[in-house]
Amino acid sequence: MGIKSYCGVLEFSADEGVCYIPYWMMNNLCVQEGSEVIIRSMNLQKGTFVVLKPHETKFIDLANPKAILEQELTHYSVLHKGDTINITYGGREYAIDIVSCKPDDQICCVEADIEVEFQAPKDYVEPPPPEFKKNNSAIERAEEKKNQ
Repeated sequence: MGIKSYCGVLEFSADEGVCYIPYWMMNNLCVQEGSEVIIRSMNLQKGTFVVLKPHETKFIDLANPKAILEQELTHYSVLHKGDTINITYGGREYAIDIVSCKPDDQICCVEADIEVEFQAPKDYVEPPPPEFKKNNSAIERAEEKKNQ
């Protein structure tokens, strides 16, 4: 079988044989509008923990990214390891990778208290280590002790 993703049902209003899925999920599945997909019903465990990796440091530079993310995650009924979801905040879209989930690789988020952990964003660059310069006064004191 090909690529998998998981989702919940928002409503049962589409014609028979038709389903509507969000574009982020279509991107994850590498499908276009009108493509055929196989849908199966599953029962997923309630999530307890998720590790997320933003694509951009601009997301973690927001005032309170964890609170923003926790609020935005209420729009998702399922999270799946390996998926990339999109969070919209302040008129911008931020891509976030689902790195891992517990207790399983796919979890139900509905009425679940999920602990969230961040990894460094994809575009994060480790700052260079601080440069240590010799303190001239310390060198002078060491030389003075030798001369005494």
